[in-house]
Amino acid sequence: MKTRPLFVSVLLLGSVSAAFGFGLGDLAGKALEKVATDPSAAKGFTGLTIQEEIDIGDSVSVEIVARYGGVWKNTVATQRVNLVGRALTRYAKRDSLDWRFGVLNSDAVNAFSAPNGRVFITKGLYKLLANDDELAGVLAHEIAHVDLRHAAKIIAGKQATGSALGFAAEAGGDALGSKYPGMSDAAKQLEEGVAKAVTGILTNGYGSDREYEADRTAYELAKVCGFEANGLRIALNKVDANTAKAKETFSTHPKTSDRLKKLPGGEKKKGK
Repeated sequence: MKTRPLFVSVLLLGSVSAAFGFGLGDLAGKALEKVATDPSAAKGFTGLTIQEEIDIGDSVSVEIVARYGGVWKNTVATQRVNLVGRALTRYAKRDSLDWRFGVLNSDAVNAFSAPNGRVFITKGLYKLLANDDELAGVLAHEIAHVDLRHAAKIIAGKQATGSALGFAAEAGGDALGSKYPGMSDAAKQLEEGVAKAVTGILTNGYGSDREYEADRTAYELAKVCGFEANGLRIALNKVDANTAKAKETFSTHPKTSDRLKKLPGGEKKKGK
């Protein structure tokens, strides 16, 4: 799996920022400036700092957007997703993050989040959701991944696949070093963190335990914010019923039946 080097991602950030309702262009310079002036910003990834998560998250966000068709230029959808998302983040544990939300121009049914508080939902999934309660359930799940620092734990190698990801990152770092000999060690380490984050978020997934944890957290977050708490349950059933698209969506997730059992209420609640 290939990821874009940081400096390429920065160029992409500049080119797509106008399309984002929430704007990412202002983040690009900060990422490079941080690495250039403070090597410790990318030193090691055991116990990531907030700044390290933000720097890595900027490039991860660009990778997500590039893989899923860019940003859907639909003002109504963008505003709605941001209104619901920002309502949820008022009660997020990491409310100090600069949370922003976007809709990806893809018919795939999926949603993602980057460790710097960027949350994405595809056009395909957005169109499946009937109301704000269901949308809130999906967005709350992605917010929970960020709140619980699941991506940061992947980068730090603190899950079962950590050693394999670490090996891949090291190999990627060697390749970067040979191809771009002038790249600083700090920049190489940042690239390794991006590679591990992208692999974990888009390819391997977070692992069953963390998905269950995100589901439970999302349920409570939606409830606290005044949304119907079972919005996520209904959304999961809808996606599962759409078998043609569910395969990609759930390829890195536990079975829907298992997720529903572990949500508050177990199998007592039925999806609509």
